[in-house]
Amino acid sequence: MSSGIIALVLALVKFTPNEHMLIGSVFILLVSVPIILKLAPMETPTKPLDEVERKQFRKKTMIHLSIECAVIPVLFLIGLHSFAFVVCSGIMAAAGLVFTQQQVS
Repeated sequence: MSSGIIALVLALVKFTPNEHMLIGSVFILLVSVPIILKLAPMETPTKPLDEVERKQFRKKTMIHLSIECAVIPVLFLIGLHSFAFVVCSGIMAAAGLVFTQQQVS
């Protein structure tokens, strides 16, 4: 599954024109970030989270997502559009996995 996600993200970057990467990134973030904020952290039947763990993992999620969302505009400003789009695509993949896992549970 990991290899498939990597291949999908690389294909998405390769076939997305450079002039569409900014608007695509904004759209991806507008959809993905709320999903992650709403559903993370995820627990599993084999590893339920207690309240302390839930708060700790939620805080880590918020920090990581904030850092990633802060790096994206910097990458666009210095002209690294593909790298910014890859970060956005990774966030989209994470949101998709969290969403599908939530639907299965």
